[in-house]
Amino acid sequence: MDYISSGCFKLTGYSDEEFTGNDNIGYNSIIHPEDRVLVNDYLFSRLLKNEVCNCEYRIINRDGRIRWVNEIANGVFNEYGDLQKIEGHISDITEKKEYKDYIESLETLIAEATASNEFYKNIINNANIEISILDPDNRYRLINKSAIENEELRELMIGRNDFDYCLEKGMSPVFAEARSRMYKLVDELQKPVEWMEELKDDKGDNHYYVRTLKPFTAGEMSYKMSYGVDVTALKFIQKELVRREHLLSFSHKLAKIGYWVWYKKTSAYEWSDCVYDILEVERKDIHPSLNTYYSFIHEDDREAVKQTIAGFYHAKRPFVTEYRIVTPTGKIKYIKEQSCMQAEDINSEEYDFGIVQDITETKRSQEALAKSEDHFRAIAESSPVFILEINTSYEVIYINRSRYLNISDILFKPVFNLVDEEYHDELKAKVDAAFGQAATDSIEVRSSAAFPESQWYNVSIGAVKDRVGGVRSVILLAHDNTEKRQIEEEKERLIREINHKYNELMQFNYIVSHNLRSPVANILGMTYLLTPDLSRDEARMFYDYIAQSAESIDTLIKDLNTVLSARSPLNEKREPFTLREIVEVVCNNLETQINESLAFICIDIDPDADKLNSIKSYVQSIIYNLLSNAIKYKAPERAPEISIKAKRREGTTHIEVSDNGMGINLGLYGDQIFGLYKRFTTRHEGKGLGLHMTKAQIESLGGTIHVESEEGKGTSFLITLAN
Repeated sequence: MDYISSGCFKLTGYSDEEFTGNDNIGYNSIIHPEDRVLVNDYLFSRLLKNEVCNCEYRIINRDGRIRWVNEIANGVFNEYGDLQKIEGHISDITEKKEYKDYIESLETLIAEATASNEFYKNIINNANIEISILDPDNRYRLINKSAIENEELRELMIGRNDFDYCLEKGMSPVFAEARSRMYKLVDELQKPVEWMEELKDDKGDNHYYVRTLKPFTAGEMSYKMSYGVDVTALKFIQKELVRREHLLSFSHKLAKIGYWVWYKKTSAYEWSDCVYDILEVERKDIHPSLNTYYSFIHEDDREAVKQTIAGFYHAKRPFVTEYRIVTPTGKIKYIKEQSCMQAEDINSEEYDFGIVQDITETKRSQEALAKSEDHFRAIAESSPVFILEINTSYEVIYINRSRYLNISDILFKPVFNLVDEEYHDELKAKVDAAFGQAATDSIEVRSSAAFPESQWYNVSIGAVKDRVGGVRSVILLAHDNTEKRQIEEEKERLIREINHKYNELMQFNYIVSHNLRSPVANILGMTYLLTPDLSRDEARMFYDYIAQSAESIDTLIKDLNTVLSARSPLNEKREPFTLREIVEVVCNNLETQINESLAFICIDIDPDADKLNSIKSYVQSIIYNLLSNAIKYKAPERAPEISIKAKRREGTTHIEVSDNGMGINLGLYGDQIFGLYKRFTTRHEGKGLGLHMTKAQIESLGGTIHVESEEGKGTSFLITLAN
C-alpha cells in the first residue's frame, strides 16, 4: 500500500500506518477467504483491460467481525501501457446488506403469506400512490415504484433514513428537517399524521402531495407506513375554480348581476353579494327573504311582481320580468329578474335560483336613444334632402319625406328603381365601394318615374358601421340639383351663344369692311370724277356706275337683315306639326327642279320622330335649303339620289339629309362651309347665304348641324333638334 486514508481504521480496525509501514499488513489478508480468490480474479481481469472495477465482498476486521464492503477501483498505466498501480475507494455497506437481506426475508414472508401469488406484490408496486415503510430510526425498509421509479436509486435508499433521502432528491435541509419533525410527532402521538408538500420534479415543475404517516407494529418491531398521493391536478383545479369564481364575482359586479337561492327543505333564502350592492344595503343589516325583497320593489310594480313570483312557485313556471326598486336613499333602479328551477343531484337538497340585474343605465340609455332617434327623425323628416338607408341587398330600409312618395313602391325594393337606368351601373359601383371599403363618394343622377317628376339629384354616399367596425348599411343623401343644373346648362348655352354672336360679329365686320367698302369706294371715286365739264354720255356712264354700287350696298344690307332675322325667332311661335308634312310641302315647291334633274328622293321617318313642336317656317326653310342644294350641286355624270331620314334618340330628333352629288373637299373648306358668302364652286349661281342661314336657324331652335362629305361621292348633313 502506497497510501490509505485514515478512514481505514473505522472500517478494518487497523491504522493507516499499519498498512503503509515496514511491517505492513496486506489488505488481501483481511478479505474473507471465501471471497478472496473471486475478488482477485475479478479485479485483475478488469484492470488489465483498463476497465473500472465495482464489486462487493466481505472483510474480517481486527476484532474478527465480518463487514461487507463495496470497492470501486481503476488501474494506473505508464506510457508503454504497463499496469503500475491500483487506485480506488472502499465503503462499508454492511447495514445496507443486512437491510436488503431483511427486505428479502420480508418479501419471502409476504410471498409465502400470499401463497406465492405475485398479484399483490404487483398491486403495491403499481399503485398510483407512494408507499414506503420506515423503521424506528426512520430508515427505509420498503419503497414502491411510485415513490422511486428508478430501481437502482430505490435499492440505494434501502437502509438510509428519510433525511438522507431528502438530500439525495435535492431538497433543502430545512425541508428535510421539517419531515423529520413529522416523523417524531407520529412517534409521540402514536396515531396518523397528515400534511401537504410542494416539490419540484426533474423538469422544475411544481407538484403537490398529501402525505399520511401511520404507525403500526409487526411482531415486536414498531414501524411507520408512509402514503403519498399526488394531488397536483386537484390543486390546479382548485386554483382554477378559485380564479374563475373570482372572475365570475368580478364580472357580476361589473355587469351588476346578483343571484338568489331558495332551499325548499328549509325555506331559507341566500343572496349573493351583488344583490346587497344593488339594494345598497349591508349584509349584516337585513335578513334575506322574499318579503324583505318585496319591501324594496316600487309600490306601482309590487303587486305585478308578486303575481309573477306566485306563478313561479305554484305553477312551476319560470319567469322573466322587469320592474323598479327603491333604495333606502330613495334612488329608483330598473331591475331585470329571471328564475330557474334546479336540483344539483339526487342526494342534494333541492333548490330554486334566479338572477337579478340592475339595468338602470341600459333603460336610461334606451330612453335617451329613443328621444334622440325621435329628435333626429323629426329633423330628417323636415329636411329638404332625401335621406335613404339601404342594406347589403341594395334594398331601401328607410327613407324620409315619405309623405311625398308612395312608400310601398320604395321600402324593401332595390334603390336602383329610383334612378334612371343610365346611372344604375355607376351607382352600384359606388355603393359596393361603400360596403366593401367604407368609402365615401358622390354621384349626380337623374331620378326615375318613382319620384314625383324626373329631376337631377346630387347623391352623397357614406357607410354606417357596426360596433366591430363592419359596414352595416349605406346612407344616401340626395339633394335636388335640378335648378342648379338648369342654371349651369343655361350658362353654358349663353356662353355658346355669345361665342356664336362674336363669330358672327366678326363675319359682319369683315363683310362691312370688305364687301361694303368696294361699292362705297366706287361711289366716292365717281363723285370726284363728276364735273360740269363732262359730256352727257360720260355723266350717264358715271351715273350708272354709282347706281350699280348703291344697288350692291342695298343688296348686301338686305342679305345681312335676312341673316339677322334668321337668328331672332322671338316673334315666331312654336307649334305642333309633322316632319313628313314639311318634307312633302318642300318637294311640291321643288317639283320642277326634281323633275328636270331626274332626282330620286327616299323618305324614311320613324313614327316617334315625325311629331315636332317647333317653329314650322324655320324647319321648312332648313329642309328646303338642304334639298335644293342637293339638287343644285348634283354630280354631272349621275342623277341625284337624295335620302331624308329621321329618328328619335335620348329626347332629341335626329335628321339626316344625304345626297350622291359633287361633294366637298372638307380638308380645304371644312371650316368655311357655314360661313357667310362662302361658295366652293362657280358652276352654279349663289351668294353663299343658304348654308349660313340654315345653321343660324338650327342654332336658334337650340339644335346643331354637322357635315360629312367626300369630293366626288356626296354629302350628308346631320341635324339634331330639341323638341
